[in-house]
Amino acid sequence: MCLTYPFVRSAVRLAHINLSTQYILAVFTVTLWIMCQ
Repeated sequence: MCLTYPFVRSAVRLAHINLSTQYILAVFTVTLWIMCQ
């Protein structure tokens, strides 16, 4: 796993503002996850 994964999880936890932000963060998280395999 990437070292940035905990940072992404904390960002997702802070991103309960609107659905579009959550969607962008979800795409970003999946992209990081694929790149770190």
